[in-house]
Amino acid sequence: FPSRSIKGRSTPSAPPTVSRCERRTSSTPATHVATKPPMNNTPTIMKRQWRIRPILLILLFPLHLLLLLTVPVPTTGTPTAATPPSPPDGQQSYDIGLSLFKAEKYNAAAKNLWKSIIHYPSSSPDVKYTIQQSFQSFLNCYARQNRLGDGYAYIASQYYQQGSAKEAREFSERALEVDPDNNGAKEVLQKLGVLKVESRTAEMVYDLANGYFNKDEYKKSAELFEESCQLSNGRLFLACANAVFCRSRICEWGVE
Repeated sequence: FPSRSIKGRSTPSAPPTVSRCERRTSSTPATHVATKPPMNNTPTIMKRQWRIRPILLILLFPLHLLLLLTVPVPTTGTPTAATPPSPPDGQQSYDIGLSLFKAEKYNAAAKNLWKSIIHYPSSSPDVKYTIQQSFQSFLNCYARQNRLGDGYAYIASQYYQQGSAKEAREFSERALEVDPDNNGAKEVLQKLGVLKVESRTAEMVYDLANGYFNKDEYKKSAELFEESCQLSNGRLFLACANAVFCRSRICEWGVE
């Protein structure tokens, strides 16, 4: 319809009429409408789910058990029994001592030869040396260094540690026959009460410790250096420093 003018103003025309068919075709598609499930059905679904779960667990339990039984158990972390250490081999020590003696390493050779005396395999049929042979080779290591008195003194100290006073005194006297000023032999005799103990000064003990140090006997030299340091009340600094040095060397390389 054409617009009508009322008092100089124009009124809009009436909206066009739309038929029922056109309304159906022009409506919004159903896919854009968000639909929600009815609230009254939700409790029913949850109840059904909780009813089904225990049944599934019961049915799947044998399968889980079978899987656990078939998984291999790791054995890397299981503790194993420690193997007992092998006993000392006197024959091996004797052979090593002779090899070191030929290489002119007399101190190391003497230590291995003494081990062959202590661990002499008397019951072994494969032994190829006697105690007398090993004993003589041991003394030869000191004789080559013009220190036979030290060799006798070492044997005397070993007998004293084992409680054999008679043999300790005998070898100490042999050491003094070869070397009248042998400090090791005098010390053993002092412990046995045969030789009177003299009052020692810090300087005397330091000289005694220095003699053991030159023989690579660090354990004994460390004890004497420490005694010298205590007798001087710390004034003999070199004795204190040498005691620390010998202790650290023993910790790093061992007594031998």
